[in-house]
Amino acid sequence: MKDVLLTQLRSRPSRLIATTIAVIVAVAFVVVTLSLGGAFTSTMRQAFAEILKNSDVQISCQESALQSAGDAGGVGDAGGVGDAGGEDGAAPRDLPTCEDVAAKVRDVDGVAALGVVNNSALEVRHAGERTHVQAFPLIDADVRWQTMDRGSWPEADNQIALDADSAELLKVDVGDSMEVAPIGQDQQGTQVAVVGVFPKSGFSFPQAVVPAAEQSWSGPTFDSVTRIIVKAAPGVGAATLIDRLQAAQLLPAGVSAADAPDALTFLTVDQAVEKELEQFTTGTGILTGIATAFALIAVVVAGIVITLTFQVLVVQRTRELALLRCIGAEGGQVRRLVLGEAAIVGLVSSAIGALVGAGLVMWTFPMLQLTPEFADTYVPMLAGLAIGVVLTVICALGPARRATRVAPLAALRPMDVAPVRSRRGIVRLILGLLLTGAGAAAAVAGIVKESLIIAMPGGMALFVGLIMLYVYMVPPLLRVLSAGWAKRRAPSELAAANAQRNPGRTAATAAALVVGIGLVTTVITGRYSLENSLSQTLSERRPVDLIAQSNEFSDAQLRDIANLDGVAQAVGVEVARGYLGSGTILPVRPESEGVPGSEGQPGAEENPEQGAAAGGPGSEGGDAEGAAGEGAGSETESSDEQVATPVAVFGMTPEAYDVGRSRVARPEAGELGVRSISAVDGASDGKGELRFLPADAAADPRANPGEQAVGMQYTLVEGRGPDQASVWLNASELSSLTSEHDIAVTRGAIIIKLDDDVDTRQLNKIASAIRGSGENVQLDGGAFERIRYLSILDTMMYVVLGLLGAAVAISIIGVSNTLALSVLERTQESGLLRALGFTRGQMRAMLSVEALLIALAAAVGGLALGIFEGWLGIRALAAETGFDLGLSLPWGWLAGIFAVAVIASLIASVLPARTAAKTSPIQAMVAE
Repeated sequence: MKDVLLTQLRSRPSRLIATTIAVIVAVAFVVVTLSLGGAFTSTMRQAFAEILKNSDVQISCQESALQSAGDAGGVGDAGGVGDAGGEDGAAPRDLPTCEDVAAKVRDVDGVAALGVVNNSALEVRHAGERTHVQAFPLIDADVRWQTMDRGSWPEADNQIALDADSAELLKVDVGDSMEVAPIGQDQQGTQVAVVGVFPKSGFSFPQAVVPAAEQSWSGPTFDSVTRIIVKAAPGVGAATLIDRLQAAQLLPAGVSAADAPDALTFLTVDQAVEKELEQFTTGTGILTGIATAFALIAVVVAGIVITLTFQVLVVQRTRELALLRCIGAEGGQVRRLVLGEAAIVGLVSSAIGALVGAGLVMWTFPMLQLTPEFADTYVPMLAGLAIGVVLTVICALGPARRATRVAPLAALRPMDVAPVRSRRGIVRLILGLLLTGAGAAAAVAGIVKESLIIAMPGGMALFVGLIMLYVYMVPPLLRVLSAGWAKRRAPSELAAANAQRNPGRTAATAAALVVGIGLVTTVITGRYSLENSLSQTLSERRPVDLIAQSNEFSDAQLRDIANLDGVAQAVGVEVARGYLGSGTILPVRPESEGVPGSEGQPGAEENPEQGAAAGGPGSEGGDAEGAAGEGAGSETESSDEQVATPVAVFGMTPEAYDVGRSRVARPEAGELGVRSISAVDGASDGKGELRFLPADAAADPRANPGEQAVGMQYTLVEGRGPDQASVWLNASELSSLTSEHDIAVTRGAIIIKLDDDVDTRQLNKIASAIRGSGENVQLDGGAFERIRYLSILDTMMYVVLGLLGAAVAISIIGVSNTLALSVLERTQESGLLRALGFTRGQMRAMLSVEALLIALAAAVGGLALGIFEGWLGIRALAAETGFDLGLSLPWGWLAGIFAVAVIASLIASVLPARTAAKTSPIQAMVAE
C-alpha cells in the first residue's frame, strides 16, 4: 500500500492543489496570530526595560500611601505651611512627598545616581500636525535612558526635547518653536522651543523630555506611582543596595515600614519589568484571543474545503479502491491509504504554511514596531504544523470511512456526498436546528435583559446554526436563481444542471463562502449603523462642526477660513456681550480680552446652573478673586448673591442657521434661544431677562454696570444652539438693538461646516490654520468628538476585515476547487460536449456560469445573514448601553461585497474553465 500511496501522489498532484493552498493559508494565518501575543509581550518587555537600562534598582513610591502614613504619624518632613493642619489649632505642616524620599535615597551608601520618573500626557502641535507624547522630566545623566542625537537637553523654561519620530511627524527640528498643551484641550497652548532631538527606541511610546519644573504643561501625571530609579555604585550589587535602602529611614520620622507597607516598594530591574508586564497580561490575552478567534474561522473554512476535496477524490477513485479490495486489500488498508495521503499532504502543506507564516511575522511585525524573538515564532510554527496535519487528517476521516463501508462490487458505482435524508444529513439538520433555536433564544434574552454578555454568544450560535442549515437552502435557491435566464442558452442550462447535480458539494462550497461574506457584512453593517447613530446623536447635541470665536474677524480672515481645504462653508456671525438672568452684573476688568462674553465672572463658576443656561460653563477665563477685587463689594461676594451669567449673544442669519448638521432652534421676533430654560436665573412663565451694557459703560470699569445695563424680556426658546456657551437671536433683532442702544457688536464668531470626508489628520490641519489666523482665536465644535469616534470605528473595522481576509481567500479557493474537481469528474461529459459541437468558449462560459451561480447563492445568503447578525448586534448593544441605535444599511459597501464575491468567483473559474476547454474530444471519450 505504501507504493500505491506514493504512486497516487506522484501521478496526480493537481487534484490536491486546492487542499494544499487551503492548508498553507490557514496554517500561515495561525502562525501569525499565535505569534502576535508573544511578540507583543517581548516588545513591551524591551520597552519597559529601556527606561531602566542604566539603573540597578527601582523604588516604587506611592505618594498617597506615603502621605497617609505621614499624616497618621503626625509628623511632617518640611515644617511650615502645608496641606494638612494639626489638631487643636496646631500650625499646618507639609506632607511628605516622593521628592523627599529621593533626597534621602541620595544619602544612602552605595547610591551613585538616581532619577525621579513620573510621566504625563502632552499634546504637541506644529504646522497643522499634532501627536501625543509621554513627557518625562530631565533626570541625572548617569541614569537617563535617552541619548541625544542633535541639540541639547532642555534646562531652561519653555524648552523641550522630542524623539526623532515625533519631530519628523511634526516637521520640527532643533531651533524651531511649537505648541504644547494638555491632551484634550482644543484651545491655545504654550509656545516652546525645541532644543534637542533624540532617537526613539523600539516600541516605546513617543516621548518628550522637559525641565522638571515645566511638567505642568501636560497637566496631572497618569502614573499613580512615582518611580525612583537608582544606579548602584561600583562593586555594589542590586540585592545589596536594596538591603541598604530598606534599612535606611526613608519614611517620615516616627513611621515604620509596617505602618505603610504600600508606600515604598524595592525591586531589581528584572522584577520591575515583570511587574509592569503583569499589568498588560490581560490586554495581551484579549488581543491574542481575538486574533485566535479569527484564525479559528480560517481553520473552519479550510476544513470545509479539505473535506470537499477528499470527498470528491474518493468518489473519483472508487473503481481504483474497489479494484484494491478485489485483489485482497482490507477495509483498514484502504482507510489507511486515504488517511496516509491526507497526512502527507497535510505535513507538506503545513510545513510550507508555517514557513510562510514565520516569514510574514519577520517581515510585517517590524513595520508595526513589534520585535518578535525566535521563541515567539518557533512555538507558533510547531503549533501551526500540528494543527495543519491534524486538520487535514480529521477532514479526511469521513471520506476514508465512506470508502471502506461498501463492498468491492458496490464500490464500482458512483458515489455522492451525503444526501439530505442520510443519517449524517439528519444529524446535521438536527444540530443546525438546535443551534439556531438556542442561539435565537439567547440573543432575544440578551436584548430583553439588556445584557451584551448573553446576546453575543447567542448571536454566534445562531450564526453557526444558520450556516449549517444553509446547506439545505442552496439547492432550491440555485433553482430560483437559474430559472428563466439559464435556459436561454445551452452553456447556461448545462451550468445550472451541473451546479445542482451534486447539491451537497455545491452547498458546502457556497456555505464556506457564506461564512466569509456573512462575517464581513456583519462587521460593515454594524460599523455603518454605529456611525450613523453616533453622528446623528452628536449632531443633535452639537449641531455645528466648528465655531471659531475671537474679538473680531476681518473679511480676509473669513475668506481664508472659507477657502481652507476640507471646509464646505464658513459664515460670519455678529456677536454682542450680554448678561443672562436677573442677578448682579459685576464690573468688567479693562484688561479682559478674548471672546465676547468670556470675561471673568465668578457667577458662572459659583453657580453652575446659570452656566448651564447657555449650555456650558458660561465662563472660559473666569477669575473670581480678580473680579471681586474690582469693586464688586462684599454683598456681591456673598454666596447668597445671584450673579448674572456673561454670555455671547449670537445674531443668527438664515445662512448661519443652515450651516449646522442638525436643526438649530430658530427663535422668532421677541424670542431668545437658550440651552436650558430652567437654568436661567429669574426665568418665569418661559420668559427671561437679557441685559446689555452700552459700549461706553463696558469701557469704564468705575461705572456701576447694573445701573447702565439695557435689559429686555424675551420669551425663551429651548434648543440646540451654535455652541455650548452662548444664547442666540435673529440677526435683524440684534442689529436693531445695537443701533438703538449703542451696544458694541463685532463679527466675533465664524460658524464652519466641514466636508463629510474630513478625517482626523485634515481636521488637525484645519484647526491649526484657524487658530493661527489671528490672536486669541478659540475653537470649539462637535467635529472633534464626531471625527475622533468615527476614526476609532474605521480602525476597528479595517483590522477586523483584515483578519477575515484569510477566511474569504480560502472560501474563494474552495470555489475554484469545486469547479476543478467537477471538471475532472466530468471529463467524458466534456469530451462528448466537444464532440457534439461545443466550442472552447462555450465550455469556458459553462464553467463561468456555474461559478456565478455558486457565488450568487453565497452572496445572497451571506448578505442576508450578515445584515441580520448586524441588526442583532446593534439591538443588543442598544439594550446594553441605553443609546438609541438603529440599523443603517451601507448600500455602497453591500454592493461592493456582492461584486467582489461574484468577480472573485469568476476569476476562480478561469483555470478550471481552461482545463475543460482544452479537453480533447477523442481523449476524453476514452478516459477512464
